Amino acid sequence: MPTLTPEQREQRLALIETDLAAYRAVKSAASHLAYDVVIRGEDPHGDRHAHERASAALSRRLKDEYRAAHEASAAARLAVEDFDVAHGLMEPLARHRKAGAVRA
Repeated sequence: MPTLTPEQREQRLALIETDLAAYRAVKSAASHLAYDVVIRGEDPHGDRHAHERASAALSRRLKDEYRAAHEASAAARLAVEDFDVAHGLMEPLARHRKAGAVRA
């Protein structure tokens, strides 16, 4: 398994943070849109049903984007943990305990 350089490790950590921040921003925007349409009944375009369909489509896209960001973040996290184990910054078993199970 290839080991990261310290610079690559930092890049992976930044990727994790960037992915999570982007997801939070899009999720917040979608929440505001859904609140305006569903809760307050506001329709800035005069067609409530079209606006609700757009909100539902945005929600589906968010799920897909979240899944992709989550997978990229998980891969980056594993690479960082590999680096940390290889450089003695983390015990090999600590990684598995973090995941919730000790593997043999």
